[in-house]
Amino acid sequence: MKIILILAFICFQKVLSCALCAAYTPTANVKLDFNASDDNINKIYVTWEFSQDFIKILLQNYDINYNNTLDKDELTDIKYTLLDYIEPRQFLMQFQFYNLDEKIYIEKFLNAKLILDKTKLFFTFEVKLNIPIKENNTFSIRFEDKEGFFSFKFIPQDFITLNSNYYLSANPNLNLIFLQAQKGKTPNTTFAEIQIKQSPNFIDDLLNKLQIFKENILLYIKQLLQQEFNIQTFLILLIISFGYGVFHASAPGHSKMLTSSYFLTHKSSFSKIFYFVLKIGIVHIMSAFLLVSIGIIILEKLLKDINMAGFILTKFTSLLIVFIALFMLSKKILHKNSCSCSCHSHKTSEWVVILGASLVPCPGVILLFIFAYKFNFFYALSSAVFVTLGMCFVLFLFAIGANKIHQNVKTIKIRTLLEYLALIFMISFGLFLFINTKEGVF
Repeated sequence: MKIILILAFICFQKVLSCALCAAYTPTANVKLDFNASDDNINKIYVTWEFSQDFIKILLQNYDINYNNTLDKDELTDIKYTLLDYIEPRQFLMQFQFYNLDEKIYIEKFLNAKLILDKTKLFFTFEVKLNIPIKENNTFSIRFEDKEGFFSFKFIPQDFITLNSNYYLSANPNLNLIFLQAQKGKTPNTTFAEIQIKQSPNFIDDLLNKLQIFKENILLYIKQLLQQEFNIQTFLILLIISFGYGVFHASAPGHSKMLTSSYFLTHKSSFSKIFYFVLKIGIVHIMSAFLLVSIGIIILEKLLKDINMAGFILTKFTSLLIVFIALFMLSKKILHKNSCSCSCHSHKTSEWVVILGASLVPCPGVILLFIFAYKFNFFYALSSAVFVTLGMCFVLFLFAIGANKIHQNVKTIKIRTLLEYLALIFMISFGLFLFINTKEGVF
């Protein structure tokens, strides 16, 4: 049962999250060691080092027994998930050789291991090859994930010993390192011990920290769900759940984009906006409950490839956004001079937008319903409701803002232009999402 529950979350987490949910890209610090004979480099020992932040992300997906640590079996699942991604891509490793007459054979990658050491996660493997050792022979190694799920940075190293007669001089630059064979004993250096701090991109760093903060909130909610019922704990749970919903919904996402675009093109009142957003919340809750409940029954049979399932569902949702925008655009063009079917057409477009904004629920609500089957169902259901209410509160504010803009624009031409621009933006967003959606790793 627990296996199927966690598979459900992993699958639907990949469907269509806000930008914040997809923002975290783990950086692996790379270290190289070499096994060499007198004449050839025979093996390269590669170590990827991940941070505690990445471990927290993995706990959300793979902590099947909910003990807040990654056990041996869970690490094995992570390792094979990772291997499924990197093996067809040559372990994300690229070689380039310079001034070598001999043909270089990279025979195979082997002995992959995933090791959890307190606050660090290490992934190690070996590359079996043959590189002749001659003075000034030069080659480079680059680690690059073209799909964008990982970033890499080489740990600073000046010199690497090969054997008693040769060493490598190293010139690392982020995910690329140049290595040149030199004759003699390895020079003394302290450079390898110096950690050069690269100034991270401010936006990426901020998004990563916000993502970790969001994951910590979910972990705290999970801890509250495991406690015995009392009023104080219950009230704390509801407040934190509502705050999580507000925080989650404040990041860029398709629901706010659809809702804001809709009310940029439709004049409405506060009460109508309230009921509109309330409908989104109800559908959001119901779809999350149905997805988890149905997933428990049939997921193991139907979704053998979890990443592919999320990939397909995300593609479908992006096309749904395009369809919604085209529907609204065609209605505006074809019926701008017609009054007979305006009410029916308005209701239809309203429900299309509601379904597009809420049909695929966020990972946090999915996770809470998974917890409902594991822990206290009433606690988890109440938490999911208040997370959704927090999200609806943000949607309500965005919808009011968009509607205010619509009402304050008095010039018909400007208002019409604004409406067309909103619809064009929706179409562009959907197409962008469809083109750039990639299969997930974890």
